[in-house]
Amino acid sequence: MDEKLENPAVAGGADPGLGRTEEVVRGPGSAIPATTAADTAAATALDLNELQEFSAEKLEALARDFGLHLHPARSRHQHILDVVRAALSAGATVTAEGFLDQVSDSFAMLRWPKLNFLPVPEDVCVPRAVIEQYRLRPGQKLGGNMHHAGKSKDEFHQRTGG
Repeated sequence: MDEKLENPAVAGGADPGLGRTEEVVRGPGSAIPATTAADTAAATALDLNELQEFSAEKLEALARDFGLHLHPARSRHQHILDVVRAALSAGATVTAEGFLDQVSDSFAMLRWPKLNFLPVPEDVCVPRAVIEQYRLRPGQKLGGNMHHAGKSKDEFHQRTGG
């Protein structure tokens, strides 16, 4: 059953040009929640570097698009990590670009100059296999698509684009 709904958060918001009608698809008796065209559009592509530049309000709005509640006791970096996890779980493409920092013999992390190369929760893990396959060296700038790690939900592995 298809229904047309007005998005109340956008239609009555501060930006009058964003009011739109969205199509909601609900299956009868379905355990799957309704999805909107805006959710699908928001889930298609995100850039981790751009997320770090978002204002708190914009980050919270993006989190709402993914059905997340950002807990006020968590840091901004943890909020970014929560949004990235939700986006990846929803099938979105999340890209990141940074400089390779060899943390141990088995993996490296991407670090960002705007964050003074300091470790943050949303750092991207680059596995040893990728480092050896492409003969990467510490300090190299690289980017690619992210995906959930196989066993751990707390790290992401860099997947190189071709």
